Amino acid sequence: MLSPYARYFTKIFPIYQKECPDKKASEISRLIGEEWKKLDPSKKQTYFEEAQREKLVLARSEVLPEHVEAYKESLKAYEEELKQEKDKTLKIYNIKKISRR
Repeated sequence: MLSPYARYFTKIFPIYQKECPDKKASEISRLIGEEWKKLDPSKKQTYFEEAQREKLVLARSEVLPEHVEAYKESLKAYEEELKQEKDKTLKIYNIKKISRR
């Protein structure tokens, strides 16, 4: 996931490279950093929102399938335990019922 600044940097860097082909990458990076610091907060907000959206999408796509599978496995194990307990309870109930006769 890219930070808001990294998003800005990756968008602007190629533009600077075309406009200033004689400048080194380190010089361009420094210029972009200075420009980011001076950038209007409302323009920065766009990059923060994009980063937040990406974070949410990644959280949903990476975490949920993993948790869903683990949940399904634990649910199967729990259902099996319940079935065994139910069978034990029925056996005990049937034994008591038969002995009363």
